[in-house]
Amino acid sequence: MELGEDEHGGFDPHVWLDPLLARDMVRNIEKGLTAADPAGAAVYKKNADSYIVELEKLDSEISSGLAHLKSRTIVYGGHFAFGYFAKRYGLDHISPYAGFSPDAEPTPKRVSELADSLARTGTSTIFFEELVEPRVAQTISEETGAQLQLLHGAHNVGKDELASGITYLSIMRRNLSVLEAALGAAN
Repeated sequence: MELGEDEHGGFDPHVWLDPLLARDMVRNIEKGLTAADPAGAAVYKKNADSYIVELEKLDSEISSGLAHLKSRTIVYGGHFAFGYFAKRYGLDHISPYAGFSPDAEPTPKRVSELADSLARTGTSTIFFEELVEPRVAQTISEETGAQLQLLHGAHNVGKDELASGITYLSIMRRNLSVLEAALGAAN
């Protein structure tokens, strides 16, 4: 399988959901800004270095927080954007969607399999994506009694979220907290 491809052959563009790949993105942004504005190189480097420290701290928090989960399977009712994240932290994932096309619709069979996977994995939470009507997740929740929970992909941020001061780091820390609660983190 090529880097970025999921098992269905679609390209997964969500590299930023792995904090260590996000670190690489920050370094590339720094290089691009420095090339465009060499006079600002010291500022870009200082800011990149500072943010990279935060990303590495985030990675450590996530690694620690997800190390002892009772379940290691994310049951996701939307287009699964967390492939890089799941791979980094040793998680499995199930989604009724094949690939990442926003226009794709899951088959009834895939929706049924997703509902069945809740019992099989011992999970009582189905996750959904931000700013998208979670029809599939809601249907499965109604059929199974599973709790609905947002797992934020940090690519669709609403006006209210921006006004509240949301950041990538706060999104990812909230995701960690949600995953720990839903998948049964051991204390």
